[in-house]
Amino acid sequence: MYLFGISHYDLVFIMAALMYGYFITSRKK
Repeated sequence: MYLFGISHYDLVFIMAALMYGYFITSRKK
C-alpha cells in the first residue's frame, strides 16, 4: 500500500522513530 509515495514499512519506521524521539526527550526532563 502506498500513501503519498510512502510505503507501509516506511510509515512504521517513521512512527517508531517519532515515538523513540518523544520517549528520549520526555526522559530528559
